[in-house]
Amino acid sequence: MSQPSPRILTILENVETTTIIVGGGICGLSTAYHLAELRKTNPLKHRVIVIDALAEVFGAVSGLNSGVVAYRWFSGDLREFARHSYQVYKRLAETCPTFREFCGYREHSMLRLVPGSGPSATQVPKWLRVPKDWHVENNPGDGHAAALNQIRLGQWLAAQCQAHGVEIYTLARLIKVDLSDHGTLHRVYVRQSNVTYKIDCQNLILAAGAWTPLLFHAMFPESSCSLYPKTNSANWTILENLVEAGSDSLGQVVLKDESGDRLEIVGQDDGKIFMYGLNDTETPIGDVEVPNSTQDSSISKMENYARRFLVSTPRVLATGRIYRPTIARELPIIARVPSNKLRPVIDPGSSSETTQKQKSNEGVYLCYGHGSYGLTHGMGSGVLISQMVLGLSTDLDVSKFDLPE
Repeated sequence: MSQPSPRILTILENVETTTIIVGGGICGLSTAYHLAELRKTNPLKHRVIVIDALAEVFGAVSGLNSGVVAYRWFSGDLREFARHSYQVYKRLAETCPTFREFCGYREHSMLRLVPGSGPSATQVPKWLRVPKDWHVENNPGDGHAAALNQIRLGQWLAAQCQAHGVEIYTLARLIKVDLSDHGTLHRVYVRQSNVTYKIDCQNLILAAGAWTPLLFHAMFPESSCSLYPKTNSANWTILENLVEAGSDSLGQVVLKDESGDRLEIVGQDDGKIFMYGLNDTETPIGDVEVPNSTQDSSISKMENYARRFLVSTPRVLATGRIYRPTIARELPIIARVPSNKLRPVIDPGSSSETTQKQKSNEGVYLCYGHGSYGLTHGMGSGVLISQMVLGLSTDLDVSKFDLPE
């Protein structure tokens, strides 16, 4: 798989539309991938650029999660949204062999470890120890779930994007946005390797996970929008799988013990076991480039669980904390921000050339607030955002994902 480009290129000629996506996680790369797919049949000369502050894509929460996509346990509008996103994964697995094989996509691989006796699921990973008086159930029971290697998913999306002309730049930060007097988007400034690049653009999509509210208000300090962020983090540990790894190692086991602790244990097909949970709703988010310290007591608990529920006691490879992009409502924000909400309009009565040229689908977009289910919801979010940017009919009614009042 090819790697993202290290440096930003010069201005391209004959480009009619430029879209900048901030965030190289599941929402950002899915948006870029589906923009590239949709523009194949669109005559518009559309430049798509993805920037990420980290050294590699999927470097934050998108690469540190259970690798499970599912929709069965949701209800109402959230269930419809999750099902739509799940079907995007399913179609890719059915129509694109490289996706299924490289990402290790496997259905019916989500399990629940439950105290008490009962019939156990048939596909139990070899690395899992089932203690006496515990049993394993399919979760959800009807199998509407799949597991994949989330790191390879990021690599696959990045490679597909680049193969279709999307530019991806890492270690790059958005530092400034220029708006017209009417609040319409004009230009962004991106800093990389102590060099600042000015890029004229028509669309800016903020999909930076839990850092999105901080970034939005730094770029638009006069904005009247409130994104109502909530702290939602979890500790994680990566362990070495001492049992022979393979496709049957891929899967997620959710356990909730007698004390009420909830933990997810995920086997990958690359010789690693990922554990995460023991949530923290108080520790504030830090800078994206600074590794977030773990809670020693939580990591110690995870190691105890590993000794209790894994076939052999593995070596700890890494620990850390992830921050989930969570807001004070059930549905995420997938919306274009009206120009008059980016900053107060200086001359609302004027009709300048800039205002006349801006199309109704151009401007600043937010893709944020997916909480603990970013991997499940992120793929479908990319579809919806790309349809909105291109002015196409959307698969779902996107008014449900509009900005909070």
